[in-house]
Amino acid sequence: HPFRRYLYRSRYAEHIRQFLQHFPVEQMQFVLLDELLKDPEAVCRRLCAFLGIEFKDSYAANWTGARNVRSHAPRWPALQRLLRSEGARDSLPARALRRLNVRLGPPIPPVDPADRAQLRAQLAPSVADLAALTGLPVLERWGYGGGAA
Repeated sequence: HPFRRYLYRSRYAEHIRQFLQHFPVEQMQFVLLDELLKDPEAVCRRLCAFLGIEFKDSYAANWTGARNVRSHAPRWPALQRLLRSEGARDSLPARALRRLNVRLGPPIPPVDPADRAQLRAQLAPSVADLAALTGLPVLERWGYGGGAA
């Protein structure tokens, strides 16, 4: 199936169910990234309350501003191993590290609108399942409407 990779990664409820085999849902807290970016302090306070720990301003400080969340770890496993070696990170300038950390090859093209519609239709039951499982407002936020998908 041409969308297998998209479908697998986007079926969040299936992934959460793997954790539910080991932990009760009451021990889990679910957060949408857009909520975290919109109000990082409120989300971090909610998470701290859930965990029973004291909130510190520094917890929310790294989430200010709408931006993509990016790892500072290199994408390539070989480069990760190199940078873990003694002195390697200090010997490479930050600009060189950023350049090494970009995806090689042409940019990934946007998904064709017809393909996107087909993916959304195939994912609709999974999104409804995610909403039921987590209580997150994903049906509304992701454009599936407020009721059944």
